[in-house]
Amino acid sequence: MATGNAPAATKSSLTYPAGMESQAKALAGRLPGLTAEQSGAGSASVLVLTVGPELPPPS
Repeated sequence: MATGNAPAATKSSLTYPAGMESQAKALAGRLPGLTAEQSGAGSASVLVLTVGPELPPPS
């Protein structure tokens, strides 16, 4: 897991590389209103979750 100094996100997103669709859908299913989208960029086997203001804080 990594964090970065990215600009503030206006919307949450989840992207994944080819071959990781099932993992991405499993994560997206746990976060209300989030859908997973395949990314054509890069070849790393990582999911990229960007948290925007509409996701509720953990309870």
